Amino acid sequence: MRLPDSIWALGLLSLASICSSPAFAQEQDDDGVDPAVDDLVDDAWASRSALDAVMDEPEGEVLELSLEAARAIGLTNDLRLQSLQEVVDAARHREVGSWGAFDWVFNASGNLSESEADASNIFDAGAGSIDSSSQDLSFGFDRAFSAGGSLSVSYNHNNTKTNSFFNLLETANQDVLAAVYTRPLMRGAGGDYTTSLQGIAGLRWDRERESFRLARQGILVTVDMLYWDLVLAESQMSVAGSALDLALEQLDRDRRRRAAGVATEVEVIQDEATVARRIEGVLLAETNLRSAMDTLRSAIFPGVGADTWSVQLKSITQLPVPDGSSVGADWQAEIDSSISQRAEVRIAELDLEIAKMQHERTINEKEPLLDVLVQLSSQGYDASVSNAIEETLTYEFPTLSAGLNFQLPMGNVALDREERAARAELRAAQLGLDAQRSEVATGLREALRRVRYQSEATRAASKTRDAAQRLMEAERSRYEQGLSTNFQVLEFQQALVEAQYAEQASRAAYGQALATLARERGNAGESQGGQAP
Repeated sequence: MRLPDSIWALGLLSLASICSSPAFAQEQDDDGVDPAVDDLVDDAWASRSALDAVMDEPEGEVLELSLEAARAIGLTNDLRLQSLQEVVDAARHREVGSWGAFDWVFNASGNLSESEADASNIFDAGAGSIDSSSQDLSFGFDRAFSAGGSLSVSYNHNNTKTNSFFNLLETANQDVLAAVYTRPLMRGAGGDYTTSLQGIAGLRWDRERESFRLARQGILVTVDMLYWDLVLAESQMSVAGSALDLALEQLDRDRRRRAAGVATEVEVIQDEATVARRIEGVLLAETNLRSAMDTLRSAIFPGVGADTWSVQLKSITQLPVPDGSSVGADWQAEIDSSISQRAEVRIAELDLEIAKMQHERTINEKEPLLDVLVQLSSQGYDASVSNAIEETLTYEFPTLSAGLNFQLPMGNVALDREERAARAELRAAQLGLDAQRSEVATGLREALRRVRYQSEATRAASKTRDAAQRLMEAERSRYEQGLSTNFQVLEFQQALVEAQYAEQASRAAYGQALATLARERGNAGESQGGQAP
């Protein structure tokens, strides 16, 4: 009977126990082989070869991958996570930059003018025309304070030359040094309002960090799910190979019994049909394995080149076995802990804080404008530049003034509606937070329930598989003693195969339930020290 040296997927996953079994033996000459059986097996594997030719999938190097390694690679290579990291950095830069509103600002200006005009009064009539030239230079520093208010310090120098009779000096230098402090008393008053934009920028940075943390946890859970799918596909491939071995052994046994006149042709035909079904099962398991491998590859190795998606993955982390330590007894404590850790809840809480600060700003901005201004200035006037500057800086001629600036919008419709809109957004944020907390509690209860169920289901599936194994061996013993039929042996074989499938699927589902529980708890990947940036 001619069979290929090995199944590609089995060789890939180093399933030596299967590859060395009779189901995957090399060509052998057996005069007792039924030609119909040989044709049956050859046709089945010929169909598989045709399927491989149609797929034409490149096979790259084999990468042995643990669950922890898959997580690390997924986090490192995920393009969307890298994009979110840039968003977090942008929010951080904006938050730091927002405090620049309280930096000193330097300003300067200069002006040069020349003018000539007809004399317009009797005193300048003798001059015929009035010639004037002026040079003006101003500079100063402005700053707003985080506690409220602003300070402006300026210095102005003016040099004027004219032949006008009315000027005391033909060449005059006038310097003015002034300091003006403005303090809001109503609208814009208080440090809370003054720094509210900076506070909002900080909250938005925190929000982006939580969004990054949420995406990071989502990647870890996705990788966990896909990794367990791959492990399950490998296990199902192993089970399919073992099932084919059992069918071929039974076929070989009944062929020999038929040659001895003990078995009937019907029993051999049943065996042949079973072999065909088991080969189909191997082909299906291989297809599922390729799909699971490709899905995991796309998650941890993004790209369209064959060098990325042709890497052959081999899992080395075994399916988890329930130990009962994953679920706490106090569900309310679990819910409270989850609410405090879930990124979605933190995002909703930050949205609420932002809405509160924006609402407080609109309340402040509805008030009338009332500012107090205090100004201290000094002036110097002289034909000499140095004397004018000295008079100014020594405050020989100081001036102190104070005043009020009041402004009241008539109707105030725009600001009133803005405050109402902010109040509605605040209420929406509060409702969103309450809804998010409720969703977290519901999702966590379901995750806890699912873990407990899968834990018990896995134990039950293991017991079922043990029982099916013992029943199949007992039935085979009875068959060899002539106390059972071929049909019953095949039934018990099928029951064992199904029990093996169910056990592996249950353990994989348990691993995925644990990943879901970690996501619902809000600490997926953080028990190993992973944190948001």
